[in-house]
Amino acid sequence: MDIRKLTAADARAYLSIRHRAVLEEPESFSPTIEEEQKKDVAVYEQQLNNPLTATYGIFDNEELVGVTTLEHNPYEKMKHLAQIIGVYLAPEHRGKGYSKALFQFVIDDAHANPQLEQLRLSVVDSMMPAIRLYERAGFEILCHDPKVMKMPDGHYLNELQMIYFL
Repeated sequence: MDIRKLTAADARAYLSIRHRAVLEEPESFSPTIEEEQKKDVAVYEQQLNNPLTATYGIFDNEELVGVTTLEHNPYEKMKHLAQIIGVYLAPEHRGKGYSKALFQFVIDDAHANPQLEQLRLSVVDSMMPAIRLYERAGFEILCHDPKVMKMPDGHYLNELQMIYFL
């Protein structure tokens, strides 16, 4: 297992895992698979070069198997906040401690940034394994956010907003 920040050179691998994530876990991502598949490598090269985001990848035998992004707030009054988005670990790699290691890496990296004071994330309230992971990492539930996503079949998903104080 190897964890590191992704660069524009990783854009093709990121595109692949991102498409897989949205296809396999549509309830965890805002775009539909059709919207996600409209994005090409250039979109992800740009994202991976964005100084306000840090995308982290976890590799197993040089294969990108998990990702998450830390998105820094661009506004002066809100630079103490960052949002964790796009969390995914391939199912065949779950249960091995990879998610825990990835989150610890992100939290350690955030601690190294003297501007950051809080990390926030949103998670669908029925995703109990993810919620337990976040709580074990030190995140607390901030609030319940009802009907955040309306799925193509018409049912709604609620989210929990969670916070971690650095």
